[in-house]
Amino acid sequence: MPPHCCAPAKCKNDGSCMFSNRKFENFQAIPTEMLPCGAGCVCVNGNVTCENRCPPVEDVPPVNLPCSPNLAFKGHPDDDNCCLQWMCKEPLKTNYCMFQGSRYLVSEQWEVQKGTQQKLCSCRLSEVGSPEVECRGGCPQIPSKFLQPTEQCLRPVIVNPDDPLMCPYVVCNNTVSGQDLYNVNVVALNSTAVRVRFSLATILVGLIGHAELHFTTDPTLPPAQWHVQKFSRPKRLFDSPNIEYVLNALRPNTTYFLQVKIKIDALQGGPQSELFKLKMPEEIVPTTTTPTPTTTTIPPMMIIDAKAEAHVIDSKTVRISWRNFEPQEKKFIYALQLKYKMQNEAEDKWITTPMIHRDVTSYFLHDLEPSADYVVDVLFTPPKDLPTKIVSTKEDYRLQVAVEDNKLEPDKSSFSFAGIPEPVTKYVHVIKIMYKSSDGEQSYSFKVPKTNHIMLDHLKPGKKYLAQLELYLTNGQTLTSNEVEFITKDAKPQTNISISDNVIDHESHGNGKQAELRQSKDGAEEENRAYFIALVVVAVVAAVAAFGFILLLVLLVRRQASAKAPISRTPSESAYDNPTFLQSEWHSAVFLVVGKHVLTACLFPVRYALHL
Repeated sequence: MPPHCCAPAKCKNDGSCMFSNRKFENFQAIPTEMLPCGAGCVCVNGNVTCENRCPPVEDVPPVNLPCSPNLAFKGHPDDDNCCLQWMCKEPLKTNYCMFQGSRYLVSEQWEVQKGTQQKLCSCRLSEVGSPEVECRGGCPQIPSKFLQPTEQCLRPVIVNPDDPLMCPYVVCNNTVSGQDLYNVNVVALNSTAVRVRFSLATILVGLIGHAELHFTTDPTLPPAQWHVQKFSRPKRLFDSPNIEYVLNALRPNTTYFLQVKIKIDALQGGPQSELFKLKMPEEIVPTTTTPTPTTTTIPPMMIIDAKAEAHVIDSKTVRISWRNFEPQEKKFIYALQLKYKMQNEAEDKWITTPMIHRDVTSYFLHDLEPSADYVVDVLFTPPKDLPTKIVSTKEDYRLQVAVEDNKLEPDKSSFSFAGIPEPVTKYVHVIKIMYKSSDGEQSYSFKVPKTNHIMLDHLKPGKKYLAQLELYLTNGQTLTSNEVEFITKDAKPQTNISISDNVIDHESHGNGKQAELRQSKDGAEEENRAYFIALVVVAVVAAVAAFGFILLLVLLVRRQASAKAPISRTPSESAYDNPTFLQSEWHSAVFLVVGKHVLTACLFPVRYALHL
């Protein structure tokens, strides 16, 4: 019916959605009670689009979690029953003690018989709340005279063994002067690691022994109760005077007292350093503000010593084992790998194992070459989005240098050294050559190496020398080579020496060589003087001969001039009136060159008349 002639327009699709038999308009949110826990859905252009509103949860606990990974678990916060996140749980505290394979409850007592000793043991809680075993009785009291210092025992110390059945005893903690241990440097690498560097006296290099790092947080404790970490070089040999070790697993934000002691097997004790006080940096503390997310300050680099060891299983199989990492270290380790290659292979021949879990402490390497030497290193992989670089204490600079050969000449010697990989400039900044002659003269020279060959010059012929190389590496360390003894060749006689171009360096030549050069120079001057005198005599003789020749020529010319005769005229007539009379003058000159002197002889003009 007019005016409604046309039907109203309708949209084929208005963007609405059907969800659970309910219609929702375009861009309308779906109620949460209709959705699974943690999901959020919206109607968009006829389609229901959903996304998970819970943040993703990784498989391993994050590094900023304020507890050990062993105490971490996935759970729901108190204000959210949908989303999972990593949380910490309280550690379970045991209420019993273990003693010789038996379990005893707290406050329980029992008797123990060991030989003639009988002790009463009990399970009690320590100051930190952990149960421990305490045994009393059965041990005689230590007399006070053994606790007084004497000449034989300067510092008597009572030692309480960990075994409760062992009685306390007294030991002598004698000190040794630390003058042989110098350049001691203790630096905190991060909040849990300390680097210790020191230098040994040369007399101790080559001896068998180990180093001990004693440390504690309470310097008033007896030395026997300090913590001790032992370090040793390969084969327990002090092969270098410069030693460096890294001590890990320390507590952050804690003051430590450290002392280095050297134990030499052939000596009764060894040198020790002074007492060092060092405060560790603060721990990585997560900072949370509202409404910003958690931020963490983490170290850029962390050094971890895995203490890897190799155990041969058969001719083609080796088991590589390493220590169990501390909970603080595991926060920075997501996984680890082993890389290995034959010792003489190139750097691009490394073989890398698959990822190994951080809780695993060993791995088998199969299909190896029999009777071959392999190099194995540990690689650490930090967690995702963690910029910390984890470095193993194994370095490329753990080198040993030795002089293999030297070529001798009268005033110099060429050395060839081994033990430094190519290119040499990557590892060595400069080489110091220390040498001593047989007459006691000590000198040294610095060289910048390009290859494993260096030249030592300014030596004296026929002398006996004792030389040694000291290499300054690019990482700041110093290597010392073995000592080489050699005798330079005798000098050859000098025959041809230039007088005008020879320049003698008085600082680099000996007095003997100066005298020899001066004598040769005087002989050459006498020879040149005799040659010059002979040359002057020859020049004088040549000049006299030339003068005689000129005089004879003049006489001949004058004789021809006086032999003319008249033809037709009388002598009184003037010949100049005749135009046909020709006058001519001959001027003659003779030039003689004798050596560097020019002799000139001029003939007087000769006038003659010719009548035609």
